[in-house]
Amino acid sequence: MLLPRTSAGGHDAESLKFGRTTGGFRHRSLAASKSSGSLTTQLPELRRGSVSESRLLILDASPGQRRSSRREPRVLEETRCSDGLSASECMARARQILASSRTGVEAAERELDERGEALAECREGLDACGRLLMATGYRLEERHQQLWACQSSPSVVRTREKGEEATRMADQAVRRTLLLRADLADSPARRPAQEDLFDESPRRAARRSPEKAAWHPMDCLNRRSTTDVLIY
Repeated sequence: MLLPRTSAGGHDAESLKFGRTTGGFRHRSLAASKSSGSLTTQLPELRRGSVSESRLLILDASPGQRRSSRREPRVLEETRCSDGLSASECMARARQILASSRTGVEAAERELDERGEALAECREGLDACGRLLMATGYRLEERHQQLWACQSSPSVVRTREKGEEATRMADQAVRRTLLLRADLADSPARRPAQEDLFDESPRRAARRSPEKAAWHPMDCLNRRSTTDVLIY
């Protein structure tokens, strides 16, 4: 039997699709709540608090997330390492490696502490050397000041001036003596005698006096004057 369509208070096309009873409208509201992801506000057992928190999470999640959450323990058990071990075996091996590496870490820490102590001692030694060098520098500066004061004193200045004057006088005397010797050597009165003396060789002297055994250097000094020896 067909129901007439009325504009006010009658049934439209949606009421015919879901039925006239309240169950159809309840099913419609339940479908809407599932599509929006808010099952906690529609299910009566959730209002009473009889469902656990994990079940709430599973109910509130999407179907794909529910399937992955069910497969998680199985996937963890079936996971294999690169060398063919399971995940639990890999974790056990990692714990063993960590436990064995603790000894090395402790040894490295002890060595680091020892090196830190040695470095601190070296720094103390360097500080002591620096203080000693500073003290030596201060003493050298004091000595330099004392020497400068001694050199700038009037008595030292007078002594230095006297020494310089004596040096100049000695140079002048040596220069005069050398000039005098040069003049004597160039004088015509002494030139023949000097030529004769220089021309006289040991062989010629031996010929003149065959009684002499050999020529001796002292004979030259005896025949010549000291001035001739110094010049030539």
